Amino acid sequence: MTDYQWMGIVRNLGELNHFLYAVEEASDENGVSDISRVSRLYESSSYLGLLTPLDAAAEAAICFRFVVTSGRQYQLTPAGSSFLKKNPNKTFEITDRQREMIVQVLFFSMSELSRQYEKLIGLVRYDPREECYVISPASGSEGLGISELRSLSSAADLLTPIREGAIAFCPGFTKQVAKKLRIMKNPDWMMKPPTDELLEASRHAEKLVFENEKKRLLEMGYTNLAERVELVSEYDSTSGFDIMSFSGETDNSIVPDRYIEVKSSAARDVRFWLTQNELRRAREYCEDYVIVFIGGHAIDKTISDCVVKEIRNPCTELFDVGRYQIDGPRFLVREISRPA
Repeated sequence: MTDYQWMGIVRNLGELNHFLYAVEEASDENGVSDISRVSRLYESSSYLGLLTPLDAAAEAAICFRFVVTSGRQYQLTPAGSSFLKKNPNKTFEITDRQREMIVQVLFFSMSELSRQYEKLIGLVRYDPREECYVISPASGSEGLGISELRSLSSAADLLTPIREGAIAFCPGFTKQVAKKLRIMKNPDWMMKPPTDELLEASRHAEKLVFENEKKRLLEMGYTNLAERVELVSEYDSTSGFDIMSFSGETDNSIVPDRYIEVKSSAARDVRFWLTQNELRRAREYCEDYVIVFIGGHAIDKTISDCVVKEIRNPCTELFDVGRYQIDGPRFLVREISRPA
């Protein structure tokens, strides 16, 4: 079975309960169960047993790291036992506590399943009208496995249909999606998930710049503009910037003309990652796009305690070899096709 195939077969993750209970019941004194006995117990207890074959349910459990297999034997892992304990009444449908565990595996574990799931998360866009993250249609090679990942999300009741046939993550999972997107913005966090303290420090730096923008406009006498400064990152992690503000060249600005991406570090020297989405926005807004770097940052510091550097129009400024050095394993360069 391929990496994605079982995701399209398991239509209801409640089948995990039936499979794992079958493994538990079939286990000997060493906690090992024979596949043939598990198969009989699974098919007799699951009304979807014929629709969700044993091998698909087993593959799901293995990918979630709820069981391990060796030859023709299964064994529950500590995570699998914990998953079953979160369903004390042994119901078919997964419980809310079990769903929380599934979300933790999909979004924040170091498993291969979580890495695959990033393909789906990378397609989301925040919809302010619906106040949730909508999954954008995929095309070309980006679509490989996406439909199966969507099926898995539907099986876990993470998705909901919205207007015009679009599909989105249920509003109850907005914080988890936003947190995952924040992690995906920083490659340093991909191999070692950040602690809650690191994530809060990142938010703290954004709030420092947000409050400083409001203060700057107030000192210029533009109270109406200060009230309209917006901390976008609080609700949308896909915008490509953290703050919408105003330059203050006039107090009659109708739309923001200062889009700020905040980068922070405990170190004082300028060093940060720039994502493709941020680069795309920087190209779009040019002089109106600003990177604000907060160096020497800690959660107990004010902005006056930190090193603050602004990089305006980074698409131009960052390639000034006299000022910045850009490092990376490789860069994709494509010529823009133009009409003949």
